[in-house]
Amino acid sequence: MVASNAVVVLICIALSAGGAFALENGLARTPPMGWSSWNHFHRNYNETIFWATARVMAANGMKDAGYEFINIDGGWWAGSDTGHAQRNSTGYMQVNMDKFPRGIPRLVGFVHSLGLKWGHYTDAGKHFCNGDSPASYGYEEQDAKLFVSFGADMVKIDACGSTPEDHEPTMAKWARLFNESGRPVLISNCHNGCQTSDWSSWCPTSANMWRTSGDIASSWKRVMANPGTLVGRGEYGKPGAWNDPDFLVIGNGDLSLDEARAHFSLWCVTSSPPIAGNDLTQMTAVWAKPLPNWDYGVVLFNSDDSQLQEIILPLSKLGPFRGCYLHDIWTGKDSRTSGAVIKSGHLASHAATFYYVSRCYS
Repeated sequence: MVASNAVVVLICIALSAGGAFALENGLARTPPMGWSSWNHFHRNYNETIFWATARVMAANGMKDAGYEFINIDGGWWAGSDTGHAQRNSTGYMQVNMDKFPRGIPRLVGFVHSLGLKWGHYTDAGKHFCNGDSPASYGYEEQDAKLFVSFGADMVKIDACGSTPEDHEPTMAKWARLFNESGRPVLISNCHNGCQTSDWSSWCPTSANMWRTSGDIASSWKRVMANPGTLVGRGEYGKPGAWNDPDFLVIGNGDLSLDEARAHFSLWCVTSSPPIAGNDLTQMTAVWAKPLPNWDYGVVLFNSDDSQLQEIILPLSKLGPFRGCYLHDIWTGKDSRTSGAVIKSGHLASHAATFYYVSRCYS
C-alpha cells in the first residue's frame, strides 16, 4: 500500500559515527526531530498557527514517532518588517503582540503541557535577515535570559547580520550563556561558520547542530544540492552534534511522492535532523493501493477533528496519467476525473471518499 507524503509519519533511525569532540550539554543524543515555521510560513504567522500545530503534532502520531520540537523562526519581535526591532530601555527584545496577543510564555507553556518542546530564533549579528535591527549582537546576555525565561528548549542562531567578531567566539559566547543559565538549551548554529566551505574543528564544541549548506527550497534541485554538502562530513556527526543540511520541504507541494521519499531517506541515512517544514494542520490522508491492469483503490480521508476539507490527489502520484475513470465505492456513482487530479469533494471531519480508479490514460 502506498500513502501520500502529506500524512505518513516516518521514523528516522539515527546513524551515528564516532569522531570530533562535541558540545556536551547532554542534549541531542539523536538527531533533533520536530517542526519549523520557516519553510511554509516564513514570517507570515501568528500564535494561532503554533497553538494549532502543537495540537496536531501531539495527536497525529508524530509525537509518538519522536517529533518533539515546535520551532518559531524570524518575525516574532515587535517591529517585525519595519526595519526596527523594538527593545526596551534595558535592552530586552519586545514580543510582537499583534502576532502573539496572549504572549509567548503562555504559548510555550501550552507546548510543554503537551509533552513537546519549544524552539526559538535569533540572529547573532547586528540585524535580522529581513533587515530589522538591532538583532542579538551586543545584546547576547539579555536575549539568552529572555529565551530561557520563555522556556526555550532549542535556539536557532542565524547569521544574516554581520558582527565584528569571528564566528568561533560568537558561538562560544552563546554556548556559555545557555550553559550558565541552568536550563538545557539545544543550540542550532545557522551559518555562523561551519558550512562545508568553512568547516573548523571548533564547530561541534559550541552547537548541537550546524548548517552545512545554503537554504533549502521546495524543488528537487535544491533538495539534491543540500545533502551534497555532507560529503566527507560523516565523522563529525555523533550523539550531541549533528550536521544539518536544512529542514525538510516535504508536503509543500513541489515534490512528487518518489522525490519526497528520496528526500526523507537521504536525511535519515545521513543522520540529518528531520525537522518538518509544511503546514501540519492541513495534512490529510490519501491512501492508494495498486491493483492489476494499472487500476487503483484510492481513499481520500479528512483526518482533521473539526474542519471541512477538500482533498486533491494529483494523478502524477499514480503514474503518467492525464485522466482516469472513477467508481465511488460507497455511492455507486461513476465519473471521470476533471483535469489530472482526483478530488474528494467537501469532506466533513473524519469522513472519507473511496474510489475504484480504472482505465487511466496518458
